Amino acid sequence: MKETSSLPNPDKKTIEKYLALFEKDEKAKHLDKTISKVIRKFPKNDNLEDIIIKICIINKLYSTNIFSVYNLAKHISTLNFDEAILKTDYSIVNRIATGHGIKPFKKGGDEKKEYIFYSFATKYCSWHDQFNFPIFDSNIDLVLRKYNVENKYVSEGNFRNYENLVNTLKSFRNKHNLKNYSLKEIDKFLWYLGGEIKENMKNEKL
Repeated sequence: MKETSSLPNPDKKTIEKYLALFEKDEKAKHLDKTISKVIRKFPKNDNLEDIIIKICIINKLYSTNIFSVYNLAKHISTLNFDEAILKTDYSIVNRIATGHGIKPFKKGGDEKKEYIFYSFATKYCSWHDQFNFPIFDSNIDLVLRKYNVENKYVSEGNFRNYENLVNTLKSFRNKHNLKNYSLKEIDKFLWYLGGEIKENMKNEKL
């Protein structure tokens, strides 16, 4: 297999290989199915209790460190979330990630900046529309940066800018003739490959 900067060439064969690995991963597969089941049960976001349930599940299974579930749920309930998802309004990611007023515990009375729950926000949105809203996490960030250095999908590799992340993934898909794959499937490939790279890096240090 042709290698790009020690990464596999992201062609159809490679994508299929990693999607198959994902499906064989019992933990990853069942966690995905669990969240999907909860979203189907509570698809709307006009009920505070429903939002709390979904935050709890996504936070726990993805370990996104949301320690103030109620406050974040209250925040989401004010954002007209369902309308934003229907319109594919990417600004909803940043509006969830910020503006909630959740801050670190104060020490010495100093004012602290609020947390930015960017990774969680991408996951919450993606689970309500997997076709248009990709997920961001450290695995995906690691691999996408490596591929971007070689291929220059975008000039700026800042994937904490959500529209930049979306455009990069679409460019990635187009450049490598992967148009038959959804952003969700590309996410799975990048996430699983990122996990492998991290594991190899950890083993090299032992």
